[in-house]
Amino acid sequence: VGDIIDCLDIDQCSAVTISGGEPCEQDLKELVEKLKSAGFYVCLETAGYKFQQLPFDWIVVSPKLASSSGINNSHHHLKRYAHQAMLDWYGLNYGYVKFKFVVISDDDIDEIKAKFDFVNPQDVYLMAQGRSSQELMFNQKSVADKAINNGYNFCTRLQVLLWEDGRAV
Repeated sequence: VGDIIDCLDIDQCSAVTISGGEPCEQDLKELVEKLKSAGFYVCLETAGYKFQQLPFDWIVVSPKLASSSGINNSHHHLKRYAHQAMLDWYGLNYGYVKFKFVVISDDDIDEIKAKFDFVNPQDVYLMAQGRSSQELMFNQKSVADKAINNGYNFCTRLQVLLWEDGRAV
């Protein structure tokens, strides 16, 4: 934790996002508290199946829908969806917790409506599946239409548009 804090310069960047793999599989307490005490705005991106009540400033819960894997077993389901944890994340503070879903089909919309009915539609963001910019662009229109038709927000996957299936440098 000390090494992480030492390499950050609040004059160069005032916000830090903790993301995965799945960050909440680790104890984040010391890291978050030290980032906050150093003056950073602390964001979290999590799949949401493990809850940690820490002083985050912004949280994006990005649960994996059933279509995210061809695997249909109880272990995968538990790592994909833990109802109480989802309720706990959303219950932290209305307004700074958002839910983001990668959508492939109408079945995904049905799953969102069934399992995440406690989330206000204004706090739901839909993104199209795509590992290349070409695939993403092909899928975006139908997902944007699904967002509009269901009162959700639409967003793109900027990292795919910029770097395809690779990592940023």
